Amino acid sequence: MYPCENSLGNHLNVGQSSYMNGAMRRTGLNHLAGICVMVTLLTGCSTIRMKYSAPYEAPGGKTRRAVYEKGYPVGGIDVLCPLTAVFFGGACWFYTVMPTVRQKNMIRADATIVFAKKLPGARIDQDEEVIESTGYTESDPRFSTEESED
Repeated sequence: MYPCENSLGNHLNVGQSSYMNGAMRRTGLNHLAGICVMVTLLTGCSTIRMKYSAPYEAPGGKTRRAVYEKGYPVGGIDVLCPLTAVFFGGACWFYTVMPTVRQKNMIRADATIVFAKKLPGARIDQDEEVIESTGYTESDPRFSTEESED
């Protein structure tokens, strides 16, 4: 084999050899990008965990906060995010606006049911409710009460 001969026996000049090395580097980057997309697909965030809290009047007139946490599906964004990520982040930007109105309504409805069961007769003040995202993990729903900061 000559110094500038490829495995097929074709003679290459220096420019072609450099071009092929560049093409091989680009191919290596394409494989790396493909691996990154696959890892994102396999480990994508398919759940948003939210926390709902609202004040209520406890026995004795003391104000406390009822807290409910639960995970909800993100609705297809977990698939769209890795597929469109190469286009300036694509659908992945949608995670920055979560929880959405629909997701907030879901946790509000679920929390109302749980609070009615766990705190019968308590009046929950939904005007001062707080709904926030706490992560992107799946876990069991949790209910608790805590001292009110008010």
